[in-house]
Amino acid sequence: ELVKQKEFVKFFTDFSANLIVYGSQDLIEVYSEWRSSSGKVSGEQNLLNLEKVLFQIRKDLGNDNSQLQPGNLVQMFLTDDAQDLVFRAKNQQEQAKELLERERIKAR
Repeated sequence: ELVKQKEFVKFFTDFSANLIVYGSQDLIEVYSEWRSSSGKVSGEQNLLNLEKVLFQIRKDLGNDNSQLQPGNLVQMFLTDDAQDLVFRAKNQQEQAKELLERERIKAR
């Protein structure tokens, strides 16, 4: 069953309030970035940004993320088709970073 809108809003309201009290500075920052960008980026990019929140929560709890790659956590919640979309968004992100790096090197 789909989560009702009121339940969804209540969850994020409660989560945000708890985050203010219990969240690390790094978690608050990454969560704020995700929330502020969520309406401005694609759905796929939004999931990757949410994943940054999940990575930070794991880090704050003392879990090792060193062997995990972008997309590993969100793919646990997605169907195969949705996983493909996230994979493509991740590849586009990596290609953009490589292009920027090449441009920086040329500018030197």
